[in-house]
Amino acid sequence: SLRGPLLGAAVQSEAEDRLLLCWGPEESRAATATGHSFAVGSLDQENPTMQPVPVQSSASARCWLYAAGYIFEGSAQVQDGDGLKLTVRDARFGLAVASLDVPFSAGSRRCPPMLVSSTGTVALITDGAGCTAAVRWTLPKFSLQQLVGCEATPQKRPRSDTEGDEMSRTKRLAATDRTLAMDIQARSMVPSPELVDDISRRGCWEAAAALLRLPELDEDLSISLLSARPQLLPQVVQRAHSSQFLDKALRDHLPATQLKEVLEQLLLWVQAYNEFSEDEIRKEAPSIPELPAIVAFLGSLVDGCLPALVLLEGDLVEQMLEALAKTKTNVFR
Repeated sequence: SLRGPLLGAAVQSEAEDRLLLCWGPEESRAATATGHSFAVGSLDQENPTMQPVPVQSSASARCWLYAAGYIFEGSAQVQDGDGLKLTVRDARFGLAVASLDVPFSAGSRRCPPMLVSSTGTVALITDGAGCTAAVRWTLPKFSLQQLVGCEATPQKRPRSDTEGDEMSRTKRLAATDRTLAMDIQARSMVPSPELVDDISRRGCWEAAAALLRLPELDEDLSISLLSARPQLLPQVVQRAHSSQFLDKALRDHLPATQLKEVLEQLLLWVQAYNEFSEDEIRKEAPSIPELPAIVAFLGSLVDGCLPALVLLEGDLVEQMLEALAKTKTNVFR
């Protein structure tokens, strides 16, 4: 889930109509443990969409930047408090591909967010309290070199009344969401269309995830949740489905306007299995469903939504067929 305030956005140079957005922890001890969360926003259609990037961010993450298709994230060294661990991840799949320990003596022990500025292949990182590090990289080989300097003055931006009200509202909703999720897990609430409608209307997505973990939840309700919250696709795909009922549920409850977004995400997952080993995916992006579950869901999507798939523009379907053919080759290699 996406937590905390929006820290910034970066245009993906390889696709000008796509933005990488980063959210950070709120200024509270409980929320700080969540680290960063990322999502990609697509602006190439009438209704913009947003899809989370499955990044396993460190709880000690303090800065980030995006360059050439990769997310760079700096985390404070937990053991001695000094030094910065820079992790490089693929921006599509969230998989770590390189890391580097950067000498960095933070000027503050309160671990405030760091400031980052980058141009070309160089980034400048500062804690705003006297310590600055410059990092230079070469992509895609990730030959990272570091230069350490010092300077900068700390600044603190006061929180506005509007931000405080919004934070309070968010916390109240989160408390309600957690309570509802606990009731669902305890089987105190019976899955029903009315319950799904209420969860969708109120945006209680933790409760929605709890519902999707119930084996007795029927396919109509699971796809209704997916149509209300496309980010639930990993939980929906991972469920043990009855293909006959899933075909019908997809046909009846998945809007045609969401079909392209769902297919694009499934394609990314299949490509991830083609490019990385299953062990790497399980370690770095555990939210990605298992490959058999993805292929089975794709089969139901084709059977249930074939007329709408035929009408999709572009070469998305061809890309999926090529990815599946490569997957088949890898399996029998």
